[in-house]
Amino acid sequence: MSEQIETDQTQEHAMKAKAPSASAADSAQAAHGSTMGDAQAAHANTDAAHTTDAGAGAAVQQTSTSAAQQAPVPAVRYDHVSKVYDDAEDAEPAVDDASFSVADHDFAMFVGSSGGGKTTLLKMANGLIAPTSGAVYYFGEDVAHTDQVKLRRKIGYVIQGSMLFPNMTVEKNILYVPRLRKFSKEQQAEALERALALTGIDSKYLTKYPAALSGGQQQRVGIARALAGNPDVVLMDEPFSAVDEITRRQLQTEIIDIHRKAKLTILFVTHDIDEALRLGTKIMVINRGKMQQFGTPDELLAHPATSYVEQLLADHD
Repeated sequence: MSEQIETDQTQEHAMKAKAPSASAADSAQAAHGSTMGDAQAAHANTDAAHTTDAGAGAAVQQTSTSAAQQAPVPAVRYDHVSKVYDDAEDAEPAVDDASFSVADHDFAMFVGSSGGGKTTLLKMANGLIAPTSGAVYYFGEDVAHTDQVKLRRKIGYVIQGSMLFPNMTVEKNILYVPRLRKFSKEQQAEALERALALTGIDSKYLTKYPAALSGGQQQRVGIARALAGNPDVVLMDEPFSAVDEITRRQLQTEIIDIHRKAKLTILFVTHDIDEALRLGTKIMVINRGKMQQFGTPDELLAHPATSYVEQLLADHD
């Protein structure tokens, strides 16, 4: 715009130079017109600059908004959550003002001493336990304001000892959630095939009952049942603590492989720091309800945030 104004002014001055000499009054008027033209040009230049600045500001604002919109939503986010089970004023909270986010596809380990608040936090993710204060979000949606029955059927859940239905065959145990969610027969067949493939369970076990399985086999069936509903998130509460050390190592290797292949988000409770460091992409350390640190295994090892984390890592093999 400013270039156009400057061109117009140049043409105007050139025409005046070719015109016959004017009277003093005409000269004064021409000088006044030239001055007014310069002022108008300067004003136009200022307007152009303001327009450019405004455009740049809008572009910055649009870029910022676009970046915010593109930021990935965490699979599970804990926002200043606390939980007090006892109504007494001096009751110690099971969880005390914890805030952290588990990104989609993370393998997040919750580790700490017994009674520290690990399982309480885990059960907040699917609404089994409601926080006394604060909020928990599942892919951006407040868990407290969702249909929690539907939510729990979308989230896989594995607990210590697998807790299989003793009166159901392995196949019926695995397909329990797909049938609750009214999967078609074709969808159930696909879910069963996928769960068996991920967990390595031989189809010959499908007609057996839990009592006929070893502890490790039962745990694999429990994991298969959690996966059969095709969840995005799986909660695991000390799932390997009831099996022997050899079986436990095998199951750890298998769950790492399952996490990678199925692209799951896993929240996993353990009291074993070695297990946490081996399995986790992120580790949340909690003690007596207070979150001590949340970070990658390397971050914890290099920069323990509290004396409790240091003590926990001192026990690491």
